[in-house]
Amino acid sequence: WYSYYIPMVMVPLLGVFIVDYIGKPEEYRPPRWMNYLYIPAGLFILAVFTNDLHQLVFEFTEGFFWYDTIYSYRVLYFLIMAWFVSLGVYFVIALIRKCRIPGSRKMQSLPLLVLGFAVVFWTQYCLNIFRDLDLTAIDCLIIAALLESAIQSGLIPVNTNYDELFQISTAAMQIVDDSYHVRYAS
Repeated sequence: WYSYYIPMVMVPLLGVFIVDYIGKPEEYRPPRWMNYLYIPAGLFILAVFTNDLHQLVFEFTEGFFWYDTIYSYRVLYFLIMAWFVSLGVYFVIALIRKCRIPGSRKMQSLPLLVLGFAVVFWTQYCLNIFRDLDLTAIDCLIIAALLESAIQSGLIPVNTNYDELFQISTAAMQIVDDSYHVRYAS
């Protein structure tokens, strides 16, 4: 179950890179300093995978036999959760700041509501209030809800005007339906 922490550490980091790419030209490359963000991510993942040696992420007070039911969180666990939450907060705030779409700010605050729910959940989980829930499954749902709310509110641009895109494109391409009937063609 240590492998669950790979996406828990990497997905928020990818969110930072996604936000950096929004509004940039196709040939844009992120600044070199952003590559250094992989270092703490890699160290967190390494800490989780070597936890059996040091128990700085999880402590198994009853021994490894009860590893899946009797354990407590240690200092590195809380640092990993701080990484997860802080990059998630950065993702949403940066999305809202970069938004150039005029319209209702109420709809654009939808990701903030999802993020608020997530922070409350993570805090309560760390306090052992929701210990019986599957953190990984809930995190996947929260990340999907966060991304979908950003798409629905217009904070993450998507290709919705296929007619116009295909009319001006010089590349030969088609979009077909389930029966392979051409719906759009350039």
